[in-house]
Amino acid sequence: MMSVTQIHQKLEKGYADIEKGNVEDAASAFVAFREALMKQYKVEITKEALQDMEDIYNYIAIDLLARIMQWGNIIALLMKYLH
Repeated sequence: MMSVTQIHQKLEKGYADIEKGNVEDAASAFVAFREALMKQYKVEITKEALQDMEDIYNYIAIDLLARIMQWGNIIALLMKYLH
């Protein structure tokens, strides 16, 4: 299990990758993952685990992105008024 510090380090690396454009379409990534690994193993996911994944996706796609956009707007306003 990762520590809180390790999680934050992973998130920071992810943010940096996003800024650099080092991203891949999620649908394509999951197709590649499924083709590479899922054919080798039988993988079953509980309904609770699936719900957890959906909750994580929603947090990232909706809540976290909204906060990032808010900070971007705040920074843009500060830059405008500080120059």
